[in-house]
Formats: sequence, C-alpha cells, structure tokens
Amino acid sequence: MNPELIKLDNKIVKIILNIINSHEIYGFEILSIIKEFNQKLDETIVYSTLKSLEKKGYITTFKTCEDGNCCVKIRYCLTEKGQELLNTFISL
Repeated sequence: MNPELIKLDNKIVKIILNIINSHEIYGFEILSIIKEFNQKLDETIVYSTLKSLEKKGYITTFKTCEDGNCCVKIRYCLTEKGQELLNTFISL
C-alpha cells in the first residue's frame, strides 16, 4: 500500500475516488451521493480528505462561476495518479 495514504482512511478514499471517477463533480454532490448510500461521514472528514488527495496529486480542482455569478464553486476531477490508485484498490 502506498505509504502516503497511511494517514488517510482507505475506505473514505475509495468511496471518494469512485465517485469522482465517474465525472467532474462538486463537493456537495459528493456528500449527497455518500448520504444516498447511507454512509454517515461528517462533511469535514470528506472535505479534509479531498484536500489531502489534492495535495498528494490524486485529484485536481477547477474553480467555476455559474451564470456569471461571482460565487466560486470547486469541481473535483481524478488525475492519472488518482486513477492508478483507484485501480490498485479495485484489484485488491
């Protein structure tokens, strides 16, 4: 297992990477999907895991403005490194 993931909960990482793998997605959408499957994860855990995954290069973010609105929203996207990690989880 990748030593830099030791500090992250692998179950949460797997869930988040699987969700992001399908398409670029907002954080609140990730939370909605997790809640839909009755996973009781505090949103601070989800967002801190997203931040850790981004720092390690597994995901990247894009800031967007909708309808000319100055409210900036962040979309998350899986990187090639993140796809490799997800594939490793799947093959276990």
